[in-house]
Amino acid sequence: PPNQPIATIPYLSCGLPYLYLANNQFTGTIPFTMLSQTPLEWLSMPSNRLTGPLPRLICSFVNLNGLVISTNQLSGPIPACLGNMNNLQHTWLSNNAFTGSIPSTLGAKPGMQALALHQNQLSGSILPSICGLVNLVTFLISDNGLTGTIPD
Repeated sequence: PPNQPIATIPYLSCGLPYLYLANNQFTGTIPFTMLSQTPLEWLSMPSNRLTGPLPRLICSFVNLNGLVISTNQLSGPIPACLGNMNNLQHTWLSNNAFTGSIPSTLGAKPGMQALALHQNQLSGSILPSICGLVNLVTFLISDNGLTGTIPD
């Protein structure tokens, strides 16, 4: 039957720049090693049952423009290296169980257009540098444990 849970996402090495695996029942961790030969520009895997941390290996995809992994069960800190990815403009990590503070590197990405971190378990304060992201159109941080003042 379609959309039955599977243990892992199948190995894909066919060089796809755009990978959309949304709204399925994929389980387990995100197997970025399966994509090591893929020049990914957009990875969309929301609304699955993915668990575990977001591996730092994601940062090796230098062409990645969009990362959409919302509505899963991912946990742990958000890798700071995401802020060092020059092409990353759309980052949707909402509705997971990410913990810790918002990496300061994410506040230093002038090309960032969308940053969705809402409905996680993030703590700390809102980065003042967020106000300097001139291309940022969408910034979602509701339903976390953030404290402090709202930057001007």
